[in-house]
Amino acid sequence: MGSWYLYADAESKLVLESSCRKILLVGGCFGASNFGDILQLKGAVNFHKSMGWVDPVPVFSMESLSGPTHVANSKKAYGVRAILFISQQRYDAAHAGFLLQSQFCAVEALHLYGGGFLNGKWGNYVISITEFLLKNLAIETYAISGQQVDFEFAQETADHIHNFRPGCVGVRDDQSSQLLTAHGVAPEFSFDDAYDELAIIASNVPKNKNERALVHLNVSSYTDNAEKEHELIRALRAIGAYCSDGIVAFNAFNEKRFEVVDTIRTIALLENEFPFHDYVVVDGPGLAREGRISNFDTLDVGIALSCSYHVALFMHLLGVPCYLNASNSFYEQKRIALDCPKTLEQFLEEKRVPDYSMRIESRKSWLQKLREYFLGFAARNNDKRIVEFDNTSIIAKFQDKRRSHNGA
Repeated sequence: MGSWYLYADAESKLVLESSCRKILLVGGCFGASNFGDILQLKGAVNFHKSMGWVDPVPVFSMESLSGPTHVANSKKAYGVRAILFISQQRYDAAHAGFLLQSQFCAVEALHLYGGGFLNGKWGNYVISITEFLLKNLAIETYAISGQQVDFEFAQETADHIHNFRPGCVGVRDDQSSQLLTAHGVAPEFSFDDAYDELAIIASNVPKNKNERALVHLNVSSYTDNAEKEHELIRALRAIGAYCSDGIVAFNAFNEKRFEVVDTIRTIALLENEFPFHDYVVVDGPGLAREGRISNFDTLDVGIALSCSYHVALFMHLLGVPCYLNASNSFYEQKRIALDCPKTLEQFLEEKRVPDYSMRIESRKSWLQKLREYFLGFAARNNDKRIVEFDNTSIIAKFQDKRRSHNGA
């Protein structure tokens, strides 16, 4: 468990120190502008708001701050009154409107909501934050949901569960369940935490199956797609044979970070190898935040290619066959979880949409159990305890990245 420093803007600080009951939400988002991460966090927020007993407080990274309206827009998009920011660096950030947060009142629970981060790439980061908050804020009511766990991080995940004893543990795929079971943990199947929000959006999209194709591309380092660029180009050309009405380019990341290379950047990197010369772009993060776009007909497509678990799941909920490109074990686990064909040839031959009806029913049962767990705690406890801890270390000047380009 590492050392972390907690920050809050003035409005969030008032909420965190007030007597209203609060639950911290830790997951894959941390403030990033990613289609799936946004939907998972929205799902977690709406789940807890539906019970009426607690104020959900998302946990974001200080380093995610990207513009002058980031905090206000995030609160509005997620429907929350407070956000807790966290960093391994102790900043002097008062000039940017953030103060170190050392006092908390009535922070009664923590929910580690779903995502594909309990692995060798990001697992230590997320678990370190989670354990720091559980320990330093003396939180005992704790649940885990929607997780994908890989072989490399299964032992660490099991150790965390044994040590911190969450009341409910849910995973989104069979491989995660098998890995944790082998390490002495008996998780339940929760399906993915973005499902409920995705289903709402999908219900607004016409399903005429126009002769358009949707493509989502990602050649970021964690995908290993750049090393197999020729396979991606081959898939694009194959999909092109089924799109006489044009292409929809689905951009799932809106990030300034150089290491994130999503659809729009990938098209530029492919240069003349990208086989389409005109296309409509859908802003995935905007769709996730707002739950709508100007014309839902844009998403009425007949076939899709995706480098994203959540874009593939979205297409399947629309009844659209979608090939999920998998260039490493991380994405292969996602492919198996969504019951997608292994090869492009198999996909094109079958053009099959997986049946998730049993998983959806299992999720309903899971959500009921999770609801009963939290409501049971709420009925037994109403602890208004105040927790304080000392933040002491070298202070670095916080670089305020939220300034507009014109310096305003």
